[in-house]
Amino acid sequence: MKMKWHWAIVYLVGFFFLLVFFPSNHKPHSRIEEDGSIVQGDSLVRVGDFEQAVEVYAEVLRKDPENLEARDKKEQAEKIMALTAELIREGNAAARKNHLDEALGLFESAKELAPHTPNESYQKLMGVLEARQIKEFYGNMLELDAKWEQVKEELKKGGTLSSKKISESIAAMHPLAQKYYTGNKRLPNKPATPEGIRLYEEYQEMEEHYHTEFIIYRIIPEIDVETFEEDVDKYVENVKMNIQVFGLDYQPEQGKLNYKELFYIRHPELKGYQ
Repeated sequence: MKMKWHWAIVYLVGFFFLLVFFPSNHKPHSRIEEDGSIVQGDSLVRVGDFEQAVEVYAEVLRKDPENLEARDKKEQAEKIMALTAELIREGNAAARKNHLDEALGLFESAKELAPHTPNESYQKLMGVLEARQIKEFYGNMLELDAKWEQVKEELKKGGTLSSKKISESIAAMHPLAQKYYTGNKRLPNKPATPEGIRLYEEYQEMEEHYHTEFIIYRIIPEIDVETFEEDVDKYVENVKMNIQVFGLDYQPEQGKLNYKELFYIRHPELKGYQ
């Protein structure tokens, strides 16, 4: 977000909240019921509902046009509404230029400033960004799987795990695996927008298949259990070990696997050495 907006928001909101929490004593024409309405307006300001607050202050002024406190607070609330509208306009302009991160920052500033202001653009952009995040994640998954399929194809054609070519092919998976792992950690458990939900449902079954295979062959760590801290040499060693253990076409049984026990499925004779 541009610095001009940052300081404008800080100044305007800070000044207005001083008015709300430390109101002026200069109220020569205020009556009890008008003061009550001002308090109601102040309560609306505290929750960010500036549009309703303006209406409340305006009602006070209709009854008492000389009420300076209501006038000041109405003017400041209107300035915040104008600033919110300008943030939304700039956000729309950034979105049209495909500057989505900038647009999101502007929309989020508008939402924080005035949470009750309708902002359909924000919701649309959230859908675009969530869909983009999901597409990027599944794109990473498919790219990683393509590299893995290349390793399997080389081995099926006679390549050996001790060969330099196989080691290099597995090493090429390492940065993609880290990217996939990080993306999986950041991916929302439940998409919040229609676009995100549609894509998630479209890819979910495919992702479950790939994800399970990646874990079996130690292409990625088990999510939420381990961290991806191993260097590339250790990564190559682990993938090779699991290829030796499971072969190239291992299919897990139905149901939830205990991945820490996978090694002993093929080598039960080693179970006593855990």
